[in-house]
Amino acid sequence: MTLPAMTERERDPHGLCGTTIADKFRVERVVGFGGFGVVYRGVHLAFGEPIAIKCLHVAEGLGPEERGALLERLQEEGAVLHRLSKRSSTIVQALDVGALETQAGRWLPYLVLEWIEGETLATWLAERRRRGARRLAPSEAIGLLEPVARALALAHRQRIAHRDVKPENIMLVCVEGATLPKLLDFGIAKVLAEHARFTASPAATQQKSAVLTPEYGAPEQFDKRRGATGPWTDVFALALILVELLIGQRALEGDDPLQLYVSSANPDGRPTPRQRGVAVDDALEQALTRALAIDPQDRYQDAGAMWDAIEQAMGAAPGATADAGAACPTSHFVASSGLDVGASPSSDSAATAPAPVSVSGELPTCAAPTMDDLLPPTRPSEREAAGAGPIPAAEPIAKDGTGPRAAGSRAPGESAIIALASSGTLLTVANVVAHLGLEPADAEATLDRMVEQGRLDCCLDAAIDLPVYTVPGLTITAPAPSRTARLLAAGTTVLQWLAIDPAREPTLAPEKRKSVPLGVALGALFPGLGLLYAAPLRSALILLVLGAIAVSIAGQVPLLGYVLGAIASIVAALVSGLLGGAYVWHYNRAGKRTALRTVRGKPLA
Repeated sequence: MTLPAMTERERDPHGLCGTTIADKFRVERVVGFGGFGVVYRGVHLAFGEPIAIKCLHVAEGLGPEERGALLERLQEEGAVLHRLSKRSSTIVQALDVGALETQAGRWLPYLVLEWIEGETLATWLAERRRRGARRLAPSEAIGLLEPVARALALAHRQRIAHRDVKPENIMLVCVEGATLPKLLDFGIAKVLAEHARFTASPAATQQKSAVLTPEYGAPEQFDKRRGATGPWTDVFALALILVELLIGQRALEGDDPLQLYVSSANPDGRPTPRQRGVAVDDALEQALTRALAIDPQDRYQDAGAMWDAIEQAMGAAPGATADAGAACPTSHFVASSGLDVGASPSSDSAATAPAPVSVSGELPTCAAPTMDDLLPPTRPSEREAAGAGPIPAAEPIAKDGTGPRAAGSRAPGESAIIALASSGTLLTVANVVAHLGLEPADAEATLDRMVEQGRLDCCLDAAIDLPVYTVPGLTITAPAPSRTARLLAAGTTVLQWLAIDPAREPTLAPEKRKSVPLGVALGALFPGLGLLYAAPLRSALILLVLGAIAVSIAGQVPLLGYVLGAIASIVAALVSGLLGGAYVWHYNRAGKRTALRTVRGKPLA
């Protein structure tokens, strides 16, 4: 009968179960489906650790250029996700990015992520609604979402937006008896939005935003005329989730995208708790009203500013609602749950990144309590009655760096960091560690604290793919480059013009890569023409013409013409051979011949 085959095909649409990807990722089973693609559970063969493999749906029949563009953007976003996850344990770790070809000949880009065990916030909320559980008090809701807000704030400080914040992308994981949210799908929304015509997901076929989730959509996602998406879009979605926790149902009202858009952009009925019939304190209502403003310019511009306002609102009037009791600051929730949200592992060593959660299928510390049991009590007296004692208040730290420390003093290294920047040294974590002798974690924490206090600015430098810190108002005049630096820059320009990009990572499977020795041999034996084995046509023709001109001119020199002509021929063969090997090496990384115009002028890492 054909029914079992159909069932198997539905369970594993790409036929990847039981196969090995890139000789290191063993695919075990399908664990989920979504608008973006299929999620598999697998094993990292080198480490023996479980992993998640997310295969994205793409339109069939994509050409090499389109595939290369889509994969390149996916690799860039994967690198961003990898850096962010090393600095925040709330963001799921990215382990690898690549592409494969199925047995049916379909090309699939994929991401390899850490494997986490738990349930999504959407599933948890749906189960609570099914059981008729009470809605969360403000202190509970804010405590639950605080790690997510702080992870988004970290990304927003580096000008990185998620663009698809929703309960389905927040996984609740139990770690040593504490509830730890994990933020999923960072960067995927951006890739799908920029390459909507290449994707095959249902969301990508909409006439509106390619990655719009209507139930948590901001007005600018429904209508691009309202402005661009960005961190302020994440602010809107995060506020909708917080309102949903407070009122016990979705904040936006409507059954289809049009109705949801009207609810999202209705000036007479903003989706705040009071508008949805739940009484909250004035300060919290005002903070959420601003976070849910229709015009992006009227909102908080990043999650950090929004969450600071919400925390201030909670501290301004504790115990405002009837069901809230005494308010519990979010830092108390972190302390009572045993979470270390603010810890930032060293960015210089992958070994210090947060360890993946155990996925053996058994979580002994989480078997008995439910997620409701892991929420913090709303009244400090409840902790004392349970024998836990009161939670000590955190010591305040003023913006000028004073507080628990002596008046007028600053954290070790801050003055030296300012002096280091004044000397013209690029302020990165690695440079601060190398010049000042600080530990990587201390250097990173000091730099981030100085950013929060306004003494430094931080942005992501695309050229070096790292966060770079600058002193506001400090202008450094760079010295003139040395002759060696100018020669290296000229060599880099030549490589770019010849479409050789050494910064690429391998994308082809070993059995599909071309032979470097054969490329060298063909290039040397047939200068120019031999490069066609892996080089772009334009590069091969240019080298052929230049070699012919050089040999012709050398042969016209009186007396020494034959000698110079032979030397010119040898030099042309050597150059062509070297370029032949370089182009094969580049082809194995790009997966295709690269036209000159696609790489020329692009900065190399």
